[in-house]
Amino acid sequence: MKKRAFAIILIATTIIACNEEAPVYKFALNNFAFSECKNGKAAVINEQQSVEYRYSDGNQLFLKHKDVYFNCCQTENNLQVDTRLAGDSIIVSEYEKVPGTCKCICPYDMECTVGPLQKKQYWIIIKTANIESFRFPIDFDEKLDGVKSL
Repeated sequence: MKKRAFAIILIATTIIACNEEAPVYKFALNNFAFSECKNGKAAVINEQQSVEYRYSDGNQLFLKHKDVYFNCCQTENNLQVDTRLAGDSIIVSEYEKVPGTCKCICPYDMECTVGPLQKKQYWIIIKTANIESFRFPIDFDEKLDGVKSL
């Protein structure tokens, strides 16, 4: 009888413990923006791209990709950003919805905020037009604030 009572208590405890909800982190791109063309039309790419990153309230990650190059003829809302969380990698993809047709390029700054994130190490992967331009690790916490250059 004691074994049966113990088994029932054990099963009930397991069921109750399994019903407690753990915090759910629903990763999302919360906003993004591109600057206007920064220095007019150019024919040469400046290799001084960088990514600024920092902790933002609510366990969010702020990213700013400086001097990302796209065609200089952009229509409104043509430059886009997609993000996804794949394991411990945060993948940020920047692209033109419709490729520009002008024979010039222009540097833009892209800013976005993603999250919420857990406090741990992540790999930041930045892709522009499906080509990886940055890959680096960060330790995500309230003290996070840095810059990664090419």
